[in-house]
Amino acid sequence: MDTTTTNFLAGLESILLTSALLDDMCADIRSCATRILRQKRRQQTLPANEALGLRSLKSDENIVVVPADKDGATVIMDKDDYVSMVNNIFSYIEAYALLAEDPT
Repeated sequence: MDTTTTNFLAGLESILLTSALLDDMCADIRSCATRILRQKRRQQTLPANEALGLRSLKSDENIVVVPADKDGATVIMDKDDYVSMVNNIFSYIEAYALLAEDPT
């Protein structure tokens, strides 16, 4: 963590400790702040040559480029394998229910 982030979190903690907010609300605020800071850290600018390479990979219709679940990594998969994996995930009937109509 850099100094700015550390100072921000220290200031936020100081405010939360002296506030009249409920503990649950303070915990929610802490969680939201750290999540936003982590997302900001992941949105680093790629060097030009890496950005060009990533664009080239994304233009290949036989592969899929997706963010990994953790660590801000990038995963490159064969498109057919990716579609098969996603269909397999959604085939677990216990986890998902078909809606009669669009809820939106």
